[in-house]
Amino acid sequence: MGPGFRRDTGEVLASPPLSGKFGRSFRDRQPDPDDLVRVKKWFERLSEHVRAVDFAGAHPLFADDMIAFGTFENFITGREAAERAQWRNVCR
Repeated sequence: MGPGFRRDTGEVLASPPLSGKFGRSFRDRQPDPDDLVRVKKWFERLSEHVRAVDFAGAHPLFADDMIAFGTFENFITGREAAERAQWRNVCR
């Protein structure tokens, strides 16, 4: 069971704590600083392409066989299919 959100009341529903291999909650763990830097850098690059509506430039950020979901499709397999079915519909 994960977190949820009730549209009718706006209430945020909490999820049960996740326990790790050694009994610590995953929520208590801090991300590796190097991983955090790399993830932030990836999102910065993605943001640049989104602002420029540069689909081709964003291709290297995603695997050819990526799996995506979004507003227009439930699940899409493949970068080109995601661009066609999701990205181009959002950036009209």
